[in-house]
Amino acid sequence: MWQDVLTENFLRKLDGLTLNARAASRAGTGGQRRSKARGGSVEFADFREYMPGDDTRRIDWSAFARFDKLYIRLFLDERDTLLTIWLDCSASMVGKADRARQLAAALCYLALTRFDRAAVCAVGDGLKLRSEVFSGRAAFHRVVKFIDSLAFSGNTELLKALKSAPPRSGGISVVLSDLLMDTDCRQAISFLKFCRQDVAVLQLLTPEELEPVLEGPTRLVSAEDEPAVDIAASPMALEAYQRVLEAFVGGIKAHCFSQGAAYLLVNTSIELDRLVFNGLAVSGVVR
Repeated sequence: MWQDVLTENFLRKLDGLTLNARAASRAGTGGQRRSKARGGSVEFADFREYMPGDDTRRIDWSAFARFDKLYIRLFLDERDTLLTIWLDCSASMVGKADRARQLAAALCYLALTRFDRAAVCAVGDGLKLRSEVFSGRAAFHRVVKFIDSLAFSGNTELLKALKSAPPRSGGISVVLSDLLMDTDCRQAISFLKFCRQDVAVLQLLTPEELEPVLEGPTRLVSAEDEPAVDIAASPMALEAYQRVLEAFVGGIKAHCFSQGAAYLLVNTSIELDRLVFNGLAVSGVVR
């Protein structure tokens, strides 16, 4: 099962990472991020449990005396951030579903353990399903349960899904998709930036899509609604495919960079640890 890799040891290692966000929500309190709002208010807002690395000068010793646990004081200039996962649940993602689910769960875990909030949106021909807004480490099992319930079928209309439920200003949006869709996915990325989101695009492709091994007459059957195509899988045809793929991926990557969005090409055969602790860190999704 896809959840088997979410071991206690793996989750413990995730505790050393945090989502890399430049924007902070203007609503809600209790998170570990500082908002961009000016004023430097020192008005008390809330408590949260002490974590290693926190400023010990902010420990509330009266709370420790009452509850025998360490808490720190939070003030009004600190805000939490909403992470929204836009998970492509179309038919072309069936062979990538486990890795997509694992990445979605790992990112949600990072948000919840840093006192941010998280939501998962299942994308198909529009918005298929939207989760509750999860909050707190204890909600992680509900995140996993929701992600596990999602079915992968049909086509993808990412921009249509985004416009039906536009995210609020100041959050983080992560797109998990192969981006194999009829519409131009670059418009969706631009729309998220228009919504003042910190955007990360994780494009998932299988080894067979990245480097197909075909020979002779071959019928290519679409997982979605495209008609089947008969080709002669010659070395020349495979070279042409590689050029088209490189242009496709390169165009998306260049657009992400032009919009200030993070981008990572995910080979689904690469183990989750390497994707998270190398790929996501190098691409700037986490730090």
